[in-house]
Amino acid sequence: MSEKLSGYTQTFADGTAAKTWLEANGYWTSYVSGATLIMNLDSTVGIAGATWNDQTAFNNDASLIGGYGTSTYNGNQVLTLDGSSGYVFPDNGFGTDLNTGFTFEIWAYPTTSIDGTLIAEWQGAPPTGWNDAQIAFVSGTINAGVYPNAFSPDPYITGPGFSANNWYDIVMTYDATSGDLKLYVNGAFISTTNGTKANPGGTFLSLGRPDIASSYIGGAINYFQGYIGLWKIWNGAISGASVLGNYNSYKSRYGL
Repeated sequence: MSEKLSGYTQTFADGTAAKTWLEANGYWTSYVSGATLIMNLDSTVGIAGATWNDQTAFNNDASLIGGYGTSTYNGNQVLTLDGSSGYVFPDNGFGTDLNTGFTFEIWAYPTTSIDGTLIAEWQGAPPTGWNDAQIAFVSGTINAGVYPNAFSPDPYITGPGFSANNWYDIVMTYDATSGDLKLYVNGAFISTTNGTKANPGGTFLSLGRPDIASSYIGGAINYFQGYIGLWKIWNGAISGASVLGNYNSYKSRYGL
Protein backbone atom coordinates (compact mmCIF):
# COMPACT_ATOMS: atom_id res chain seq x y z
CA MET A 1 0.00 0.00 0.00
CA SER A 2 1.09 3.64 -0.34
CA GLU A 3 0.24 6.95 1.26
CA LYS A 4 0.86 10.32 -0.45
CA LEU A 5 2.44 12.87 1.89
CA SER A 6 3.76 16.34 1.08
CA GLY A 7 3.98 15.76 -2.65
CA TYR A 8 5.58 12.33 -2.63
CA THR A 9 4.48 8.74 -2.22
CA GLN A 10 5.59 6.75 0.82
CA THR A 11 5.35 2.98 0.35
CA PHE A 12 4.67 0.53 3.19
CA ALA A 13 4.68 -3.25 3.37
CA ASP A 14 1.29 -3.38 5.09
CA GLY A 15 -1.19 -1.40 7.18
CA THR A 16 0.69 -1.97 10.43
CA ALA A 17 3.90 -0.60 8.93
CA ALA A 18 2.03 2.44 7.63
CA LYS A 19 0.45 3.15 11.02
CA THR A 20 3.80 2.77 12.81
CA TRP A 21 5.53 5.16 10.38
CA LEU A 22 2.74 7.75 10.57
CA GLU A 23 2.76 7.68 14.37
CA ALA A 24 6.55 7.80 14.61
CA ASN A 25 6.73 10.85 12.35
CA GLY A 26 3.91 12.78 13.94
CA TYR A 27 1.30 12.54 11.16
CA TRP A 28 -1.16 10.02 12.58
CA THR A 29 -1.29 11.23 16.16
CA SER A 30 -1.34 14.84 15.01
CA TYR A 31 -4.48 14.10 12.99
CA VAL A 32 -6.39 12.14 15.59
CA SER A 33 -5.47 14.15 18.67
CA GLY A 34 -4.66 17.71 17.63
CA ALA A 35 -1.18 17.27 19.09
CA THR A 36 2.09 16.99 17.18
CA LEU A 37 4.89 14.60 18.01
CA ILE A 38 7.83 16.94 18.62
CA MET A 39 10.38 14.45 19.99
CA ASN A 40 10.86 10.77 19.26
CA LEU A 41 13.87 9.11 20.86
CA ASP A 42 13.89 5.46 19.78
CA SER A 43 16.64 3.23 21.19
CA THR A 44 16.74 1.07 18.07
CA VAL A 45 17.97 4.02 16.00
CA GLY A 46 19.68 7.33 16.56
CA ILE A 47 22.13 6.55 19.37
CA ALA A 48 25.55 7.77 18.24
CA GLY A 49 28.15 8.06 20.98
CA ALA A 50 26.81 10.42 23.64
CA THR A 51 24.01 11.73 21.41
CA TRP A 52 20.51 10.32 21.00
CA ASN A 53 19.13 11.75 17.77
CA ASP A 54 15.49 12.77 17.56
CA GLN A 55 13.58 11.00 14.78
CA THR A 56 11.17 13.90 14.16
CA ALA A 57 11.84 17.01 12.09
CA PHE A 58 12.00 19.12 15.27
CA ASN A 59 15.60 18.08 16.00
CA ASN A 60 15.15 17.68 19.74
CA ASP A 61 18.34 15.67 20.05
CA ALA A 62 19.43 14.61 23.54
CA SER A 63 22.73 14.11 25.32
CA LEU A 64 23.47 10.87 27.15
CA ILE A 65 25.16 11.76 30.41
CA GLY A 66 26.93 9.78 33.15
CA GLY A 67 26.48 6.03 33.43
CA TYR A 68 24.75 4.88 30.27
CA GLY A 69 25.20 2.21 27.64
CA THR A 70 23.27 -0.04 25.29
CA SER A 71 22.08 -3.61 25.51
CA THR A 72 19.84 -5.95 23.56
CA TYR A 73 16.36 -7.03 24.58
CA ASN A 74 14.16 -9.29 22.46
CA GLY A 75 16.55 -8.69 19.56
CA ASN A 76 16.33 -4.90 19.77
CA GLN A 77 18.79 -2.33 21.07
CA VAL A 78 17.79 -0.58 24.30
CA LEU A 79 19.42 2.21 26.27
CA THR A 80 20.74 1.28 29.72
CA LEU A 81 20.96 3.69 32.67
CA ASP A 82 23.02 2.69 35.70
CA GLY A 83 20.94 4.13 38.56
CA SER A 84 23.73 6.31 39.91
CA SER A 85 24.65 8.94 37.32
CA GLY A 86 23.15 8.08 33.94
CA TYR A 87 20.41 10.20 32.39
CA VAL A 88 19.06 11.66 29.14
CA PHE A 89 18.89 15.42 28.53
CA PRO A 90 17.27 17.02 25.43
CA ASP A 91 19.80 19.82 24.94
CA ASN A 92 17.70 22.69 23.60
CA GLY A 93 14.80 22.46 26.03
CA PHE A 94 11.22 23.01 24.93
CA GLY A 95 10.68 26.73 25.48
CA THR A 96 6.97 27.46 25.52
CA ASP A 97 6.09 24.50 23.25
CA LEU A 98 4.48 22.58 26.13
CA ASN A 99 2.62 25.45 27.78
CA THR A 100 -0.80 24.54 26.36
CA GLY A 101 -0.37 20.87 27.15
CA PHE A 102 1.77 17.84 26.52
CA THR A 103 2.04 14.09 26.41
CA PHE A 104 5.04 12.14 27.67
CA GLU A 105 5.42 8.48 26.71
CA ILE A 106 8.23 6.29 28.04
CA TRP A 107 8.92 2.60 27.59
CA ALA A 108 10.87 1.71 30.75
CA TYR A 109 12.16 -1.56 32.22
CA PRO A 110 13.40 -1.13 35.81
CA THR A 111 16.00 -3.71 36.79
CA THR A 112 15.46 -3.01 40.48
CA SER A 113 12.47 -2.44 42.78
CA ILE A 114 14.25 0.59 44.25
CA ASP A 115 12.64 3.97 43.50
CA GLY A 116 13.78 5.70 40.33
CA THR A 117 12.85 8.97 38.63
CA LEU A 118 11.91 8.98 34.96
CA ILE A 119 10.98 12.57 34.05
CA ALA A 120 12.06 15.65 35.97
CA GLU A 121 11.43 19.25 34.94
CA TRP A 122 14.06 22.00 35.27
CA GLN A 123 14.35 25.74 34.80
CA GLY A 124 17.62 25.20 32.93
CA ALA A 125 20.15 22.48 32.29
CA PRO A 126 20.21 20.25 35.41
CA PRO A 127 20.68 21.16 38.18
CA THR A 128 19.75 24.77 37.28
CA GLY A 129 16.86 26.56 38.99
CA TRP A 130 13.50 25.25 40.06
CA ASN A 131 12.89 21.54 39.52
CA ASP A 132 10.25 18.90 40.15
CA ALA A 133 9.69 15.24 39.37
CA GLN A 134 6.81 14.41 37.03
CA ILE A 135 6.95 10.63 36.45
CA ALA A 136 8.71 8.16 38.75
CA PHE A 137 8.69 4.73 40.33
CA VAL A 138 7.87 5.63 43.96
CA SER A 139 7.42 3.26 46.91
CA GLY A 140 6.37 0.38 44.70
CA THR A 141 4.01 2.35 42.46
CA ILE A 142 4.15 4.35 39.20
CA ASN A 143 3.32 7.98 40.04
CA ALA A 144 2.76 11.06 37.88
CA GLY A 145 2.02 14.72 38.47
CA VAL A 146 2.99 18.32 37.73
CA TYR A 147 3.83 21.33 39.91
CA PRO A 148 2.21 22.70 42.07
CA ASN A 149 0.55 20.40 44.59
CA ALA A 150 -2.75 22.18 44.06
CA PHE A 151 -4.61 19.58 42.09
CA SER A 152 -7.97 18.26 43.24
CA PRO A 153 -8.81 15.71 44.53
CA ASP A 154 -5.15 14.61 44.71
CA PRO A 155 -1.90 16.50 44.08
CA TYR A 156 -0.62 13.66 41.91
CA ILE A 157 -1.71 10.29 40.60
CA THR A 158 -0.59 7.16 42.41
CA GLY A 159 -0.59 4.54 39.72
CA PRO A 160 -0.35 0.75 39.68
CA GLY A 161 2.39 -1.26 41.31
CA PHE A 162 5.57 -2.13 39.47
CA SER A 163 8.15 -4.86 39.78
CA ALA A 164 11.69 -5.24 38.51
CA ASN A 165 12.43 -6.80 35.13
CA ASN A 166 9.16 -5.88 33.44
CA TRP A 167 8.40 -3.41 30.65
CA TYR A 168 6.01 -0.53 31.28
CA ASP A 169 4.64 1.86 28.67
CA ILE A 170 3.97 4.94 30.83
CA VAL A 171 2.03 7.86 29.38
CA MET A 172 1.11 11.12 31.10
CA THR A 173 -1.08 13.68 29.34
CA TYR A 174 -1.86 17.24 30.44
CA ASP A 175 -4.35 19.65 28.86
CA ALA A 176 -3.76 23.20 30.11
CA THR A 177 -7.19 24.36 28.92
CA SER A 178 -9.20 21.79 30.87
CA GLY A 179 -6.56 21.22 33.56
CA ASP A 180 -6.91 17.46 33.16
CA LEU A 181 -3.86 15.33 33.96
CA LYS A 182 -4.15 11.65 33.02
CA LEU A 183 -1.97 8.60 33.54
CA TYR A 184 -1.95 5.48 31.37
CA VAL A 185 0.14 2.34 31.85
CA ASN A 186 0.48 -0.31 29.13
CA GLY A 187 -2.34 1.27 27.15
CA ALA A 188 -4.81 1.27 30.04
CA PHE A 189 -6.24 4.43 31.57
CA ILE A 190 -5.31 4.59 35.26
CA SER A 191 -6.64 7.83 36.73
CA THR A 192 -7.09 11.57 36.28
CA THR A 193 -6.75 14.69 38.40
CA ASN A 194 -7.38 18.33 37.63
CA GLY A 195 -5.61 21.62 38.25
CA THR A 196 -3.29 24.24 36.82
CA LYS A 197 0.40 23.66 36.19
CA ALA A 198 2.29 26.64 37.57
CA ASN A 199 5.84 26.53 36.24
CA PRO A 200 6.48 29.04 33.44
CA GLY A 201 7.79 28.47 29.94
CA GLY A 202 11.41 27.68 29.24
CA THR A 203 11.00 24.09 30.30
CA PHE A 204 13.93 21.68 30.29
CA LEU A 205 13.37 17.97 30.92
CA SER A 206 15.54 15.05 31.93
CA LEU A 207 14.90 11.32 31.87
CA GLY A 208 16.48 9.19 34.57
CA ARG A 209 17.83 12.02 36.76
CA PRO A 210 16.09 12.84 40.08
CA ASP A 211 15.06 16.38 40.87
CA ILE A 212 16.90 18.04 43.74
CA ALA A 213 13.86 18.53 45.97
CA SER A 214 12.94 14.81 46.12
CA SER A 215 9.57 15.83 47.54
CA TYR A 216 7.23 15.62 44.54
CA ILE A 217 4.75 12.92 43.43
CA GLY A 218 5.09 11.06 46.71
CA GLY A 219 8.80 11.62 47.25
CA ALA A 220 10.50 10.66 44.00
CA ILE A 221 14.18 9.93 44.58
CA ASN A 222 17.15 8.21 42.94
CA TYR A 223 18.37 7.90 39.39
CA PHE A 224 16.50 5.36 37.27
CA GLN A 225 18.19 1.98 36.87
CA GLY A 226 17.22 -0.17 33.93
CA TYR A 227 16.38 -0.04 30.22
CA ILE A 228 14.71 2.68 28.16
CA GLY A 229 13.18 1.83 24.79
CA LEU A 230 11.34 4.96 23.72
CA TRP A 231 10.82 8.51 24.93
CA LYS A 232 8.24 10.53 23.00
CA ILE A 233 6.82 14.00 23.60
CA TRP A 234 3.78 15.60 21.98
CA ASN A 235 2.89 19.29 22.32
CA GLY A 236 -0.63 18.50 23.53
CA ALA A 237 -2.72 15.84 25.22
CA ILE A 238 -3.33 12.87 22.92
CA SER A 239 -6.45 10.75 23.24
CA GLY A 240 -6.84 7.49 25.12
CA ALA A 241 -7.41 5.77 21.79
CA SER A 242 -4.07 7.10 20.54
CA VAL A 243 -2.34 5.94 23.73
CA LEU A 244 -3.70 2.43 23.25
CA GLY A 245 -2.82 2.45 19.56
CA ASN A 246 0.75 3.44 20.33
CA TYR A 247 1.04 0.70 22.95
CA ASN A 248 -0.28 -1.92 20.55
CA SER A 249 2.16 -0.76 17.85
CA TYR A 250 5.22 -1.36 20.03
CA LYS A 251 4.32 -4.04 22.58
CA SER A 252 5.62 -6.94 20.49
CA ARG A 253 9.03 -5.24 20.36
CA TYR A 254 9.21 -5.68 24.12
CA GLY A 255 7.75 -9.15 24.27
CA LEU A 256 4.29 -8.11 25.51
